[in-house]
Amino acid sequence: MTINEAMTKANEAGYTHDMGPAYKATYFLDPSFWQSLGKALRWEKRQWYYNTFSKGEENNDGWRVNWHRFIDHLAEGGRAETFFETLT
Repeated sequence: MTINEAMTKANEAGYTHDMGPAYKATYFLDPSFWQSLGKALRWEKRQWYYNTFSKGEENNDGWRVNWHRFIDHLAEGGRAETFFETLT
């Protein structure tokens, strides 16, 4: 999947962003983007486990897991484009 395809899927699932496409990098900082993308791609809680904690609880929401995977990918020197290529 490309970044533009991910953005389109999130928008079709209800994500709205008022800064326009020139600011697409800010999409990836917004939890609402990841929630909408997860809804569009039908990520379900039971499919995911990621060793992070949010408010003291295990973090297994599909959208949140992939958001954290994205951040880790960038922290390890990866590019946004290569992360989205791994999503189906």
